[in-house]
Amino acid sequence: MGLTNRRSMRRLPAAGFAAAMLAACLLAVSAARADGMRVELDKAAVIKLKRDANVVVIANPNIADITVESPRLLFVLGLQPGETNLMVLDGDSETILSTTIVVVPPVDRVVTVNRGVLPESTYSCDPRCALVRSPGADIAQAAAAMAATASSIGQADGGGGGGAAAAGGQQLLLPTTQGAGTSVE
Repeated sequence: MGLTNRRSMRRLPAAGFAAAMLAACLLAVSAARADGMRVELDKAAVIKLKRDANVVVIANPNIADITVESPRLLFVLGLQPGETNLMVLDGDSETILSTTIVVVPPVDRVVTVNRGVLPESTYSCDPRCALVRSPGADIAQAAAAMAATASSIGQADGGGGGGAAAAGGQQLLLPTTQGAGTSVE
């Protein structure tokens, strides 16, 4: 009988530890929901409501968009990295949901390359890498960075100008708003 009591006493702390771990995990999930909803850029997340929504408002529609599929089914679309909030009210103007929406850049299968003065380039890799075009990229900033690079190439070959021609006759084409390229030598 003494042996049986020892075994049950050994199991009790293990069961208590498992219960404590489960409680900690549940608290972590609750804290994550209290902090808001995380949505990756260019991805969608589903929100299922327990009551019918009458009013759905997103504070900054440039960061996230909401698609109302039915009174109880919403889709959150991540448009650009940032933070906004979502309010959902029922027919009696009672709050069904009030949460923060955090749109984050993708983290899986993405590589970002930073080349000093040039704008950073982002690639999606699975299994090969392809350039990801970012919406609203500042063409003027890219053109200025390319011009600065062309100028530094010219200075590197002695400052006599025409550095691109000295480096094998390559030309740098800068985009303009009309779609034609401007040649820089």
